[in-house]
Amino acid sequence: MEIQELTNILSQIQFKQELSIETYIIILCVSGLGAWFASYFKTKGQNFANKEDFEQLQKQLESNTTVVEEIKTELSQKNWISQQAWVKKQEAYEAIFDCLFHVKKYVAHEKDEYFEWEHYNFRFPELAYETTDEYTIRIWEHEKEEYLKKSQDPETKAQAEKLKVKYDESFAKLFHVIEVKAIYLDPRVTETITVLKQGLSKTDNEEDWDEHFFRISRQVNESVDKLRTISIEELKIKT
Repeated sequence: MEIQELTNILSQIQFKQELSIETYIIILCVSGLGAWFASYFKTKGQNFANKEDFEQLQKQLESNTTVVEEIKTELSQKNWISQQAWVKKQEAYEAIFDCLFHVKKYVAHEKDEYFEWEHYNFRFPELAYETTDEYTIRIWEHEKEEYLKKSQDPETKAQAEKLKVKYDESFAKLFHVIEVKAIYLDPRVTETITVLKQGLSKTDNEEDWDEHFFRISRQVNESVDKLRTISIEELKIKT
């Protein structure tokens, strides 16, 4: 209770009544205590509200911290999974290109063998069957004989067979890799290798041997280039 209120109360008392000094003292004490209690409870109320707000803020902070930690953990897990997936992709593409190296090597060997055979049997020298120059003919016959000896040499045959075996093994491994690593690889990889295998196995009656070897050589190179582009995209390699 404020002093002004106390004054108003005292002024309203009919002084016709005779109050004792004790009465005045009691009134003053009660008024003072009322003011003190009002101030006390107001302060306590503010303190309680502040404490309650602080506890709420603390709980909110703890909740936010938990959410942040959960997000950090989730991001860390995703990053780890992404890294592991990248490693698997890298290993798969490395195996694929290793196999393609042997496929390309065998195809190049077969192409070279064919054109060498054709050269010594039909194209050396140009219009060889029509030439009458004995010296030119003797050179041609000598080189043709040397070519035949080399082609029949056991070591040459063994090397050719070794390339063929490696070629077959490489295609078998290619399909094994793309099947085992399918979840890590772009679907275009399987499609490209399947089309390549079909193309290399294809023989066309309307396609002469020159066209055949040029076609399969071109198809191998185009497939390797396509797979290289896919792998760069997949592995996010900057070139």
